[in-house]
Amino acid sequence: MELSINYALDLGVEYAEVRFQSDVGESILLKNNVPEASLFTEEQGISVRVLYRGSLGFASTNKIAKRDVISLVKRAFKIAKAASRVLNKEVSMGEGELGKDKVVVKPRIGFDCADLDSKIQLLKEADKRAEEAAKEAKAELPARIFTLDTLTTEKIVMTSDGANVTSLVPRSALFAFLTAHDPQKGTAQRYLNLGESAGWEAVERWNLPKLMWEESYSLAKTLKEAVSPPKGI
Repeated sequence: MELSINYALDLGVEYAEVRFQSDVGESILLKNNVPEASLFTEEQGISVRVLYRGSLGFASTNKIAKRDVISLVKRAFKIAKAASRVLNKEVSMGEGELGKDKVVVKPRIGFDCADLDSKIQLLKEADKRAEEAAKEAKAELPARIFTLDTLTTEKIVMTSDGANVTSLVPRSALFAFLTAHDPQKGTAQRYLNLGESAGWEAVERWNLPKLMWEESYSLAKTLKEAVSPPKGI
């Protein structure tokens, strides 16, 4: 990344900024108690922003080989140079305190402490409890979708005026989509999103079987007992 900054300065820019991000994680999809997909993903990319004669240029890529990064800097520079010819008002960078630091959020429980089978079993238990709750409320839950994502995000930001910040953050996320049905009342749906910058302890804290029971029961009761609002003005 320092190479990118230096190369950009050699081209004559007044300011250069490089950002790198890497996401490594696992995603599990469960539909109606059947595991549909389990994916291990690794994504990374880099972006460059430069200021040349009062004009900004930006470019990004998911290729981080040396030649690709050099090409990226050239592309950002060309964009800024072209824009400077038709610029009405120059862009200027404000002054501020620049930091050099490394921020690490340490998980209390690492994602690898729970294997794939355990994660799938947790989602199945949550799905089962959701069905039981709807049944207790005398409704059906014909469609249920759960997605559980666990990943670790690394970011690095460097600028030509001295900033250099690195962060490493674990992230847990859950998406749930429930559809309740009653022959007389029709259908009702519930979306639920949960997310934390934390390790597997966040998923344990959510207590998904209990949470899905409560959400499903509330959805079914609403479908069965809710009263339509009055009509007219």
